[in-house]
Amino acid sequence: MDKINVYKYSLFEQLITRGHRLPRTKPNERNPQYNVFVFKRSEALERDIAELTGYTYKKERAY
Repeated sequence: MDKINVYKYSLFEQLITRGHRLPRTKPNERNPQYNVFVFKRSEALERDIAELTGYTYKKERAY
C-alpha cells in the first residue's frame, strides 16, 4: 500500500475537512514531540494536496 506522510498539522486538518480518512499516525523521527499523519495514497488525495499547497497536479501514476 502506497502511503503519503503529512508533516504539517494545518494541511492534515484541511485534508480531513475534505473527507480524506486518516489510517494512522506515527511519531516524527526528527522531532518526537510531533506526529506524522499517514494517508493512503490516492489520486484525489494527491490532487487535494497539490491544490492546498499551491502546486499543479500532474497525474503520473496508474491507479
